[in-house]
Amino acid sequence: MPDALSASAGSRTAGPAGPQIGDLTRHTQSILERAQAYADAMRAETEQTLAEARSESARMRDEAQALLTDAEQRHRAASADRDQAARALDEAGREAQSLVADAAEHASMLTQSASRTSEDAVAEARAEAAAVLDAARIEAERLQGAARIEYDTAMAKYADHERERDAAFAANVAKMDAHYADLDARAKESLAQERATIGAEAMELRRQAQAEADRVTAEAAGLHERASREAEELLDQARTEAQATLDRTSAEAAELMRQAEDHLAWSQTTVRGILEEAELEVSRQRHDVHQQLSAHVRERRQVIQSALARSAHRVRADTEAATSTAERTRAQAEAVLAAAEAQAERTRVAARAEADQLRASAAELETAAQERAARRLDEAEKAARLIRERTTEELERLQRETHASHKQARDELVRTTAEARSDADRIREEARAMLERARAEVASLASRREDITRQLGSLSGVIDALAVPDHVDRPDLHENDTTTPAPTDERHDHE
Repeated sequence: MPDALSASAGSRTAGPAGPQIGDLTRHTQSILERAQAYADAMRAETEQTLAEARSESARMRDEAQALLTDAEQRHRAASADRDQAARALDEAGREAQSLVADAAEHASMLTQSASRTSEDAVAEARAEAAAVLDAARIEAERLQGAARIEYDTAMAKYADHERERDAAFAANVAKMDAHYADLDARAKESLAQERATIGAEAMELRRQAQAEADRVTAEAAGLHERASREAEELLDQARTEAQATLDRTSAEAAELMRQAEDHLAWSQTTVRGILEEAELEVSRQRHDVHQQLSAHVRERRQVIQSALARSAHRVRADTEAATSTAERTRAQAEAVLAAAEAQAERTRVAARAEADQLRASAAELETAAQERAARRLDEAEKAARLIRERTTEELERLQRETHASHKQARDELVRTTAEARSDADRIREEARAMLERARAEVASLASRREDITRQLGSLSGVIDALAVPDHVDRPDLHENDTTTPAPTDERHDHE
């Protein structure tokens, strides 16, 4: 029975430690997997955002190039219209003097139509550029809102996942508590059965104490020694297992801290690389826009110079033709020259305004790219800080849970050791009490035997005294007298 009690106490001590360490390892692994999955998701989202930013920049650059091409085509069309008007004016000058007024009026009408066409083309290009910029701004705001909604949704999903994990952990804790309560109930039931069995055996020992007093004494001494030895072995084993569990848990916590630090360093390196790539992309876009603006300004300057040269040549030709014909023709040529100069000035102003608009658009694109890069940097820093805070909280919670588990294991060990000691002390006391009762019963039996011996001795003396008067007359009584002590001898033999 002491061996069974020691085995039961050992199973109660070593039982909860194994599942607790296994649950702690699985929980730590699940935390690492969730942290890795969240880091991969953040990296994929950052790469996708960067790709979208690059695609958006390329699309806006293509749209700007298309607008420039359209404006150049419209400008070439206006130049063709002006050339056609000049040719019509030359033909009208070579006609008869009676048709000079009609030709001049027709040339003036064509010039005004060309001016209106050029102004309409510039206004339409400006409107289209403004519409494109508004659409780009609306699209950027939509993308920003969608990114913010996706970020809020992801954070809400992560919070829901945290709540579900906490609920699952609480359910596991409740399940473990129920399991431990069941184990305690079973242990108490087993202890009650063992106590009942020990009580029955004690009653059996009490019934057999008269014949087995010496054997009970030897067994009690052996039981005491074995119980002490087993209690010490259980205590040493529990201490060894507790120390091994503490060392293993400390090593796992250190490994978890190292992995968390490596993951944080990797996240910082990735964010730094993304920022450097974004800065290089912004610099490249700025350089491309500057080159495009420079080329466009050079082309506009050449176009304006060509237009001025053609206008001057046409003015000189008109002046010579008007001088050779009449003063009225000269006046009309001067009017045409003034109209051409006004058209050239309008073209110069339109080109300068378009260049300023393109420069402003490029500045807006650069500012938007810088703002997006700053927002991505801020989001990456917030994500890294969130991961760092969550990892620190998880580590602190794991340390608290590990400390509580170790404390519970130590309390269970102390309680089991105390129960084992109490059971051993109780068994020793019961054995000692049984030994004392057996000794008392043996002493009582010895006292009764002595009383019976004394009574028999007294009866023998009485019989001898009664047999003395008949000794002479009845010789046959001598034989009876000599045989009377037979019961005494028999009694001594029995002793």
